[in-house]
Amino acid sequence: MCNPTRSLFPCGSLEDAHFATAIEKKRWPKKSAFTLFELLLVMGILLVLAGMTIGIAEGLQRRSARATARGQLALLLQALDSYKMHHGDYPWIDAGSDGSGELYAALIGNRSPAAGFQPKAFGHDPLAGVKGRHFIELSQFNTALKPVSSDGSPQQTLDQGFGDNYLIDPWGSAYVYQYTTIGESPSSGDWKRPGYILMSIGPDGAAGPALPLDGILNAAYFDNESSTDNIFSVP
Repeated sequence: MCNPTRSLFPCGSLEDAHFATAIEKKRWPKKSAFTLFELLLVMGILLVLAGMTIGIAEGLQRRSARATARGQLALLLQALDSYKMHHGDYPWIDAGSDGSGELYAALIGNRSPAAGFQPKAFGHDPLAGVKGRHFIELSQFNTALKPVSSDGSPQQTLDQGFGDNYLIDPWGSAYVYQYTTIGESPSSGDWKRPGYILMSIGPDGAAGPALPLDGILNAAYFDNESSTDNIFSVP
């Protein structure tokens, strides 16, 4: 509606209409759209922020996994100390074994130190010297079955039946345990280390060079590229 007090032209005239339109445009200026450059700039900033967020999350996940591995290794160290106090020695291992099955079997009370376990088929009592005490809470660990043969059957191992499971680290690999081998004695065998070796092979899943038979880790072992992320727990 024309307002004679605000318009400079007679109400209803063409000039008055143009004047009213100009007033409205001044009151509500037209908003300009984003330019292509501005849109690309915003998208670039969002991508950078997303990359930073993902990088931070991955870093936190890696640190969390390593902290979990160290915590579990500390629990295993305590359990092995309790096992030694109970049995008089740490669990011995079978020749050529990485010790993962023997470690599991011993800490759930199914393996005595030097007697080990051999199936009844070999004429041995599988529970000889075993007192059945649990030294770990399995709920605090992840476990997995030993690998199977190419035909799908379980691999035949000396500790089969008790050591067919093993404890795995946050990256899905078995915790490696090495100590005196069955058939040796701590005084006359190859193993010279006063205690055991317990480790996670780390996020790369590579164990590195073979652990020395005498258990003495030297600088050459730690200098190997595939050993740099291994996490050790030794008494």
